[in-house]
Amino acid sequence: MREKDGSLRKGGVWDGEQSYRVSKAREWAAGRTQQRIDRFLDLLPIAEAGTVHIDAFFPKPSPYHGVTLEDEVKAIQAIMRYWRSRRVDVTGELFIHDYAGLMPLAWHLNLDEAGRLKYPPAVVCGGGPGWNMRHEKHADRVPWAGFFTAPEAGCLYEEAWGYSIDDDICSPEDVARFAERFFLRTVPWLHMNRHTIVRHVHSRDSYEVHLTGNLVSRVRAKDRQHTIEEDGRPIVNGDDLCVPAGWRKQTLIAYSRRGSSRRWELPPDWRGISRVKVTRLSPFDSRPPRDATVTRRAVHLRLGAGEAATVTPA
Repeated sequence: MREKDGSLRKGGVWDGEQSYRVSKAREWAAGRTQQRIDRFLDLLPIAEAGTVHIDAFFPKPSPYHGVTLEDEVKAIQAIMRYWRSRRVDVTGELFIHDYAGLMPLAWHLNLDEAGRLKYPPAVVCGGGPGWNMRHEKHADRVPWAGFFTAPEAGCLYEEAWGYSIDDDICSPEDVARFAERFFLRTVPWLHMNRHTIVRHVHSRDSYEVHLTGNLVSRVRAKDRQHTIEEDGRPIVNGDDLCVPAGWRKQTLIAYSRRGSSRRWELPPDWRGISRVKVTRLSPFDSRPPRDATVTRRAVHLRLGAGEAATVTPA
């Protein structure tokens, strides 16, 4: 890309070196994007993983070359289709409506309530609220801060829709913080994404998201207490949860942020199970699994602060 005077358009300075912006539309038209993707797939086993994240994947017009914003959007669509032809899904930082059906996940899902109702999680889901423009810390940037927040400013209560992790947690000291966010955010988020949003109800006292499977996610307005019920059975109550693990059959994930002693009713498909096995989920906990008795289709779990466990039929 070039400035109006023909000079190269600069990007950020990374590790002390100046970067320069590339026109996606011109690179795609020249066939260079396809070559880079092919070489990348030869270099790394990305196709085996089936997913790749392209950071800062935003359309940028180049008036010097006559490349418009629309040209760039079409090129990005073509690039994502090419990745998909190689059996790889593309994730990005943000989502715009033009990416529907092509980008299944945006790290910062910036859709508002109407956008969430429009697209089911099978079309697009998201990581977290890092770029929600309705947060107090971004109040000076509402309602519109440019393309980086497009197309919408996010939801008022992101947790009601389910959200995961969308910031950098990478040092060994962050293990406990990562675990807390994984259990409190990602586990319920994954379970909710297996359903489709039916309706959104916002009253003076509560903010609710109703999903298929008789799943109701609710935020209480007065204190922002978040609960999730499935068939009227609590599976999330504030910082305590006992949620089905979406990746393992007949397995529940239990977690407590501050420690709790709580009774959890088991799912309907656990009917007839009289005992369960409770296994701690921590690399620092060597205690053996223990059995617990099921009473009236419920199990009583005692968890310490920051403690997680799997619950499976004994």
